[in-house]
Amino acid sequence: MNKTIPFFIALLMLTGQVQAQISNGLVAYYPFSGNANDAVGTIHGTTNHVTLTTDRLGNSNAAYAFTTSGNPSFIDLGNSFNTTTSGNAATFSFSIWFKRSDLSKGMQLLHKHGNNWCGELTAQFAIGVESNGKIYSNYYNASTGTVAGLKANYEKSIALVTDTAWHHLVVTYDGTQAAGQKRATLYLDNAPLASTLTNNGTDVDSIPALGSHLGIGYSLSSTGALCGSNSYGTNGSIDDIRLYNRLLTNCDIKDLYVEGDSLEGVVAHYPFSGNANDAVGTIHGNSSNVTLVADRFNTPNSAYEFTTNGSPSFIDLGNNFNDITSHLGATFSVSIWFKRSNLSRGIQLFHKHGNAWCGEVSHQFAIGVKSNGQIYGNYYDASAGTAAALNANYENSDTTILDTAWHHLVVTYNGVVPVGQKRMHLYLDNLLLASTTTNNGSDAFAIAPLTSHLGIGASLNSNGSFCGNSNYGSDGLIDDIHIYNRLLSDCDVNDLYTPNTTTSTTSITRPIEELVLYPNPAQDWLTVTLTTKDYQNTQLQIINTTGQILQHQTVSAPKVSIPTKQLAKGVYFVRLLNDTKVVGIQKFIKN
Repeated sequence: MNKTIPFFIALLMLTGQVQAQISNGLVAYYPFSGNANDAVGTIHGTTNHVTLTTDRLGNSNAAYAFTTSGNPSFIDLGNSFNTTTSGNAATFSFSIWFKRSDLSKGMQLLHKHGNNWCGELTAQFAIGVESNGKIYSNYYNASTGTVAGLKANYEKSIALVTDTAWHHLVVTYDGTQAAGQKRATLYLDNAPLASTLTNNGTDVDSIPALGSHLGIGYSLSSTGALCGSNSYGTNGSIDDIRLYNRLLTNCDIKDLYVEGDSLEGVVAHYPFSGNANDAVGTIHGNSSNVTLVADRFNTPNSAYEFTTNGSPSFIDLGNNFNDITSHLGATFSVSIWFKRSNLSRGIQLFHKHGNAWCGEVSHQFAIGVKSNGQIYGNYYDASAGTAAALNANYENSDTTILDTAWHHLVVTYNGVVPVGQKRMHLYLDNLLLASTTTNNGSDAFAIAPLTSHLGIGASLNSNGSFCGNSNYGSDGLIDDIHIYNRLLSDCDVNDLYTPNTTTSTTSITRPIEELVLYPNPAQDWLTVTLTTKDYQNTQLQIINTTGQILQHQTVSAPKVSIPTKQLAKGVYFVRLLNDTKVVGIQKFIKN
C-alpha cells in the first residue's frame, strides 16, 4: 500500500535529542505496492498464486489477495528474522492489515510454523484468524523436534472478527516475561483485545531459532514446502506488514492505525521555509523586520528570528481564525517551536491581543515566554471593550526556560470546561507542565471573536499596528507553527515532538548538504542532486511525516528526477540511505 493522502502534521526532525517512533526498530516492511519486496531491508518475499488487489484506501495493486480455491496462496519470506523473534528475552511486534473474504475460513497471517503436515516440527510462532473469527497468537518451543517435547502457548482473543471489513492487528511479544505469564498482547483496530492464555501442558520458556520459513498466508517447512492441505491456508486480503525489534507503545499503535490522521484538524501550518506562507491553507503571514535563519536542523532560511533591537519584529496573520478560537465551547491547539536568544527578554509567540498600548482592548489570547522564562497561556473575554470589564485567565508554568536551546510548546484550550476550571494546558518538550491558573478578578466566560490581528512575535491591534514598546516584542527564533481545531492528545503531542522518521545525528555519516532539492516547493517533479559522486549502494526515499515510505529507488546517477504529481499537498522528506544508514535528509513542500 502506497499511501498518498494528505497528512498536515509536524515536520520531521534530525536532532540527537529526538528519537524515531514508527521507524524506530523497524526491521522489515512489506507495503505490497505492486510486489512483495521489503521496503526497508533486503528480505524480499516470493509470491505463490497470490493476486494483487485494491487496498483499504482504494489504491489498485496495493495489497495481496489469498485464497484456498485452487493452488495454495502464500508468500515465502524464507528462514528469516530469527535474530529478532527468537531467544530467551526476545521482544518484537508485528503490525498487519487484513480483510476476511470467506467467513467460514480462517487466515494464516504470519506463520513460522513447520509442523507434522510437512514432516517436521519447527514451530516458532503463528499469528492469524481462526475460522470462527478469533484472533490467535501462538508461540512455541519445538527445539526437541518431537510432539512429545513441544512447548506451546496459545493466546486467543475473546472478541470475534465476523465481517469482511479491513482491520488492523498488532501483536507484541515480550520474552522478558516469565514462562506462563502473558507474553503476547493483541490489539485490534487500536484497542487491546481481551484474550485467554492456554498451553499444551508446558509453558514456553523461549522461542528457539529454528529453520522453518516465515510464511504469509500459510505455514511453511524448512524447505519452503506447504504444511497442510489447501484448506489450512488463507482466504482474504493482507497488506502493510511491519516487523519491529521492540514492543510498540500505545501511541505507536494509534499512529499505525490512523496512519498520520492522529493529527487531523490542522487548519494552518507555518513551516517558515523561505517565507511566512501557510502550507495547508491561504492565511499567509506578512513579515516585518524578521530575518530568515537556520532552523533546528541547521537548514538555512527555515526559521524566523525576532528582535527587540530596532524596529518591531513580527509576522501579521490578520484578523483570522476566530471561527476556531473564539466562541462558546471552542477547542483548539497550537504547536510551536521556539528558541530564546536573550534570556533577559521574553518571546510573544502567538498573540491575538490588541491592548491599551495601541488604543484598544481587544484581547483574545496570548501565548509566549516571559522574561523570567515562565511559559504563559492567557485567554480573555474583552467583549466589553474596556479594561474595567476585562475578564481574563492566566496560565503560568511552574517551569522556567533558562537556556537558548530549541524547545517545543503545545498549548491546548478546552472551552467546554466550565468557567473557572483549567481550560488551558501547556506541554513543553513532550511533557505536561504543572501550571498555576489565576484571573484578574473574574474568570473569562468565552474568548470573544474580536478584531485584533493575530501576531507572531508581537501583539497587534485591529489595524495590524504594533502594541507596546520594544520591551514588549520578542527576542528569539520561532518555527513550525501549527493551528488545530481540536484538542491534541498526549499521543499527538508526542508525535509532534518525536516525529516518526527522525534519525539521530550520530548516525549521519555524510553532511545533509549532499542533497540539493529543486524546485522546492515542487509540483509535478522534484530533482534531487547529490553533491558527492559516492552514490554506490545508495537509495532515495520519499517519506511523509508519519514515517511511511511513499517511494523508494536506487540511485544510479548524481542527479535523480522523482515524480511528485501524485503526492497530496503538504510536507514531505527526501531521505538518502547508504546501505541501511541514513546519510542525509531534506524536507520539501508539495504545492
